[in-house]
Amino acid sequence: MLQRSVLRKFRRANGGAAALEFALIVPVLLTLLFTTIQFGSVVFVQNNMVNAAREGARRMAAADATWAEAQTLMQGMLSNWNFTFQYGAVLPNPANPADRDITVTIQVPAAQARIVSFPPIFNSGNLVAQVTMRQES
Repeated sequence: MLQRSVLRKFRRANGGAAALEFALIVPVLLTLLFTTIQFGSVVFVQNNMVNAAREGARRMAAADATWAEAQTLMQGMLSNWNFTFQYGAVLPNPANPADRDITVTIQVPAAQARIVSFPPIFNSGNLVAQVTMRQES
């Protein structure tokens, strides 16, 4: 008889069910939260890189700046980020008058652009911003 009353108590006792459910759901929710934060921060860095590349290409296309001046401008626009950006440009060939495109590229290792290392996304590769504009006559 004693055994039955103890078993009935265990069947009715569900006070720890909420704690168990919480313990099972929290890791999933935290992973989702950190993934969202990580993705948002990387998109924000990418957007700033595109804006800087566009401004540098625009200044060179309008003949308002040389490559060195445009690079200094882009570095200033990205100076708030503590990353190692690499800048590059493909300038028009003066020997070919039909070639009037200016291409500006900015890249940074994706691992630098992440805020947290969990979840393990954006661990490899580069974030690249590339803008091409036609030089004004």
